[in-house]
Amino acid sequence: MENEPARKKTLDDAQKAKLAKLEKELGTAPGGSKEGQPAHAGMKRRLDDTEFLEESQAIVESVKSSVAEGLLKKRKRARLDPIPESESTPGSDLKGTSALGGRVAPDVVVA
Repeated sequence: MENEPARKKTLDDAQKAKLAKLEKELGTAPGGSKEGQPAHAGMKRRLDDTEFLEESQAIVESVKSSVAEGLLKKRKRARLDPIPESESTPGSDLKGTSALGGRVAPDVVVA
């Protein structure tokens, strides 16, 4: 009990020395920032590559229009080709439909 403060101080000093050694190996300052890093590191900067921005926006627009077109075709197909309820047989309830009641390709079996 009498040696407890001295033991804690020894452990703290050993821990600080170990940390200082690791920081020296990694090349970091004691505050946690790396030496030689620019002053604006970690800050948001504006991207000035307009060609890249225009190209990425064109790609995004293309994907959005393709998805919208695909969804419209899916809706149109579902509206024109409904599944009649009277034609279903007891053994074919799962074939050709998903668990949520939507249409699935005939060669896909939902288990």
